[in-house]
Amino acid sequence: MIPGSSLLEPFWLAVAAHLWQTTLVLVPLFALGSAMRGAPARLVNVLWWTGLAKFFLPLPVLGPLGERTLAPLMSEIFVSGDPSATLSVWLGKASFILDPSILVAHARSHPGVGPGFYGILTVLWTLGALCFGLRWIRQRPPAALRRAIPIGESDAWVSGRLQRALSGTGIPGSAIRVSRAVSIPSLIGLVRPRIVVSETMIRNLNTGELRAILLHENEHRRRMDPLRLIVQRCALTLFFFYPLLWPLLSRLKASGEMACDEAAVSAGIRPAVYAQALARTLRIGLLPIGSPVALGSGAPSLIRRRFLRLDEHARYVTMTRHRLALCLGIALVVSLSFLPLVPLATPEAKHRLTLPALIPGSYVLPEYPEDARSAGVEGKILIDVLVSAIGEPVEVELQRGVIDYPSLGESAVEAVGQWTFEPATRDGRAVDLRITIPVMFTLNG
Repeated sequence: MIPGSSLLEPFWLAVAAHLWQTTLVLVPLFALGSAMRGAPARLVNVLWWTGLAKFFLPLPVLGPLGERTLAPLMSEIFVSGDPSATLSVWLGKASFILDPSILVAHARSHPGVGPGFYGILTVLWTLGALCFGLRWIRQRPPAALRRAIPIGESDAWVSGRLQRALSGTGIPGSAIRVSRAVSIPSLIGLVRPRIVVSETMIRNLNTGELRAILLHENEHRRRMDPLRLIVQRCALTLFFFYPLLWPLLSRLKASGEMACDEAAVSAGIRPAVYAQALARTLRIGLLPIGSPVALGSGAPSLIRRRFLRLDEHARYVTMTRHRLALCLGIALVVSLSFLPLVPLATPEAKHRLTLPALIPGSYVLPEYPEDARSAGVEGKILIDVLVSAIGEPVEVELQRGVIDYPSLGESAVEAVGQWTFEPATRDGRAVDLRITIPVMFTLNG
């Protein structure tokens, strides 16, 4: 028995509902990505970060906040201002699709798998999460990079070359470290990241090329990309099994690298010089590491796209459609994270209460106690039942039995405790509700 196994089923159903809603966000975002063609990479990167944010904004957590803050305003706008109530009707219907709490309650009342399924699922997820977690730990920067020294402690010629490259860039010298390891430039540190540059690269690149690479890495530092990388890795560790996360992370990485390329070119580096600096850095860099670097993961497809983008640098300018697409993507994530959809239902549907309904397949016939059968006793038993929001009878008590034959009440309580119900709903949300169930004992069937 897995500890807490009684919580596994509602937990995984909640995860499934959350990822379903996330899918409803990511599919339109990927479509909006096509509208962002020709946009500066920094805007595209914001769009993909908006999509990643949805993984950490589950509606069951943020929905109540939206109900308290947005429900009165939205009800006034969409319900009172819509004479035909057409919009509010569609919003009411949409709430049953988009609200994970409703989906979870409905799925929970229709168990379709054995009790061990969720335990196996938990074990598999744990193993996968551990594999990814250990992988990230092993990818920490090598010791040679962690031992990098400040500019002032390096060789005089190396220090002079770095100072000339930094001149006019606004990059503080305290943010630079020099390493004797032969590696492509990278960042170390989370809260105060520093740029690590190898002596080999400093000696082989000219001043203009070195300045281009430093400007690129400084943009990584300014964006706090090591912390961003931690967020991406957390998302991948938790949701590695979700297929749409992988292309999202790929787009995040590509747009992030291109945004840093753009920053270097915008700082005054000619695209041709910057492309040459990247090419020469690629030839020099021999030591792979796990931190954000000037050439990203070194994937040939990404490097080729970056070179092509540098050749057409002037084409990528901000246009109105780019801003509209980005605003639409942000509004989509916010609305499906905070917007209280159920309170926007039609006025007629508000405060509507539906009672629990017994699921036929879960019906267990009470056994007729032998003492009552032998004595020819018949009777009506009343049972008080508290049906939970997931359709389970959590409190089953005898309200009225047959005097002198308590076994009839005991048999009825035992049977009703095994039933499963469609949960009661109020305002479209599953709720706990106490009901009274009559159980008839008759000898003629």
